[in-house]
Amino acid sequence: MTKKEEWIDNLKGLGIILIVFGHSSFPGDSVMIKYLFTFHVPLFFFLSGFLFTRKENMSTFEYLRLRFKRLIIPYVCFNIIAYATYLIISRKMHFNLSGLEIFAKNLIIGNYTGTGSQDSNLVNISTWFLPCLFFTGLYYYLIDKYVKNEYIKLLIICILSALIYLESKYLHYRLPLGIDIAFMGLFFYGLGNIFKSEITNLVSKINLRYLFLIPILIATNILLLNNETNMSTHDYDNYYKFVLGSASGILTLLIVSKVIGKSFLGFWGTNSIIVLCMEWIKGLSYSFIILLSFHTLTKEHGYLSGTIQFLICMIFLIPVIYVINRYFSFLIGSEKKNEAKHYVTLHN
Repeated sequence: MTKKEEWIDNLKGLGIILIVFGHSSFPGDSVMIKYLFTFHVPLFFFLSGFLFTRKENMSTFEYLRLRFKRLIIPYVCFNIIAYATYLIISRKMHFNLSGLEIFAKNLIIGNYTGTGSQDSNLVNISTWFLPCLFFTGLYYYLIDKYVKNEYIKLLIICILSALIYLESKYLHYRLPLGIDIAFMGLFFYGLGNIFKSEITNLVSKINLRYLFLIPILIATNILLLNNETNMSTHDYDNYYKFVLGSASGILTLLIVSKVIGKSFLGFWGTNSIIVLCMEWIKGLSYSFIILLSFHTLTKEHGYLSGTIQFLICMIFLIPVIYVINRYFSFLIGSEKKNEAKHYVTLHN
């Protein structure tokens, strides 16, 4: 593995771990969770753009076919698995799953809506990102194909992100499959691709001395915190704070990912799509722990319950990752185990 691959996999690993951490049962209004939500999703759009390379000899149809295989097929398959699992458990084991009636009504609608709201996809909410990334990549593919000037590309993505922000602020009309959110994702995707050479040059210079910037970047991000930032629900609050907060958060993780070198983060990074699609098991695994504790633990949001739920989820995911890579690699659009490396942040 090259040094380039190490920092990329580290960055994906940090990002996906923080997504699971942020989705655990911590108080939603805490500064910690608000901080994570400013950048953990923009990070993956940014990385996807950085890894994007349009091949001149590849047709638009072939591009769409590959993207469909690597994003939409996992989206559909993992949602079916999640829904089937919850339906079986709720019927056979008589767990009291909150919102089961709503879930049943939205079984089909939720799958095709693909948005990250509680009313649309009650079980596998995190998978909203996959179809959204599909459309983000398509938008940028078309821009890159027909617009050759980098400054015009930058202008286009800035205008589109500003327009979708205004739409979210004043209309907030949701479209299925994250088609609308994809325009905001396009901003980070485009920045990652347009400034690819500058980013590569910056990464090559990062060393231990850059660590002193991290407290400054974190403090800047906290000072810029919005009341509510959540890309999955199309909420950005103040546009400028959102963009600057995302940039400072991404840069913080970029520095850590480069400085740390080869580490355990690479494992989570290379399997980030499986983690994204299977993190819903934290609800089931934590329910078992509550039963084993004779209900001394509760599902109420708190720092203790959030930490326990996060750790249990990460432990449970290790054998799940092994089994999927070993026996069910087709679920992540791969026919071979070694192909499952950059599926959340595609390298086309």
